[in-house]
Amino acid sequence: MLGVEKRIRAEYGDVEAAREEVDPKSDPGDAWHMARISLAIGIVALIVAGVLYVAMDLKVSGAKTELEESLGATVAQNAAMVQEFDKRLAALESMPEKVRALILSSEASEIAMRAQKLGAAVETEEQKRLAQDIMELSQKLEASVRK
Repeated sequence: MLGVEKRIRAEYGDVEAAREEVDPKSDPGDAWHMARISLAIGIVALIVAGVLYVAMDLKVSGAKTELEESLGATVAQNAAMVQEFDKRLAALESMPEKVRALILSSEASEIAMRAQKLGAAVETEEQKRLAQDIMELSQKLEASVRK
């Protein structure tokens, strides 16, 4: 019994009832009904928890599927980007040879132009012929470097 109830019974003269304790097994009244209600509430709580768990599991699995689909598309895009970068890298690796060939071609063109100016400035036919030979050789060099 509750302490307040014992005090009230003691004040009004029911001391014997205040001293005795109610055994839930022997009193099929309130205690047994409270136990049944508690059991029912516990079962309902377990059912609600199970339903919530299943609902959250379905929600998470749906989100997981959606995430996997979006990641699959992202992975495919990344693979395409990696292939494009590989192509660009291969082009950059071949650039030193192209740049070197461009520089050599430019220098050979310069030599041909100087030989042409020199051929116009010289006086003898032999010097003009040598300048013409230099110009032709530098043009051949330029053409072979550009290939």
